Amino acid sequence: MTAFLHAVRIWLLDSKDRPICPATGVIIEDGDGVFLYTCWHVVTGINFLDLKVPHNAWPPSRRKIKYQTQAIETPNPAVVTFGGGVDRVVPLYRENDGTFIPLWQQERNSIACPDLAHVGLKVPKFFDLVRIPIQIEQAEEARISIPRSAISKNMIGPSGKVIVVGYPYGYSIRGARWPHPVHIMRFVAAEMSDTLTMLLDAEAAPGMSGAPVFIE
Repeated sequence: MTAFLHAVRIWLLDSKDRPICPATGVIIEDGDGVFLYTCWHVVTGINFLDLKVPHNAWPPSRRKIKYQTQAIETPNPAVVTFGGGVDRVVPLYRENDGTFIPLWQQERNSIACPDLAHVGLKVPKFFDLVRIPIQIEQAEEARISIPRSAISKNMIGPSGKVIVVGYPYGYSIRGARWPHPVHIMRFVAAEMSDTLTMLLDAEAAPGMSGAPVFIE
């Protein structure tokens, strides 16, 4: 399994590039570009399932995402080596005269929230998911990204086994400079086909929000 290549370690950064909290993401090659996917609550710090907007939610403290991927080298066409990590930073907002315009994309459906609507932040209705456009080298894209065609369009029924791949508390088994994720086995406890949502039999650890889920 090459799942360890696809799970991306994330750190949310403040306005002075100081780390706030860890998370996980995945790079997906869509028809309209290459995107870093993670959770909406990761980029905003707000739980849309229990919507309570803190008094200090705006201006946003989470300004950037630093994501770390496996370092990949191809010294010749027959050899591919992995080792260490590559860090990249992407902004979450376009700032203009004190306003912050989100640079990520999310589902079109939204929940009414006047406290956030007036600053241009929409609360998703169904999916705790965002995608952020990124630029990576074509050779690296082929190794670490997941093509849209590989994503399952079928739901997995109760008792189905899945593997969640991510970074609990930002932890990597190979250390801070070499991203190597943790694999956690879970089983589907229930599914809602109308919203393409699965309930797993146990939660993952903090820092695994945004982790890709693989079907065995």
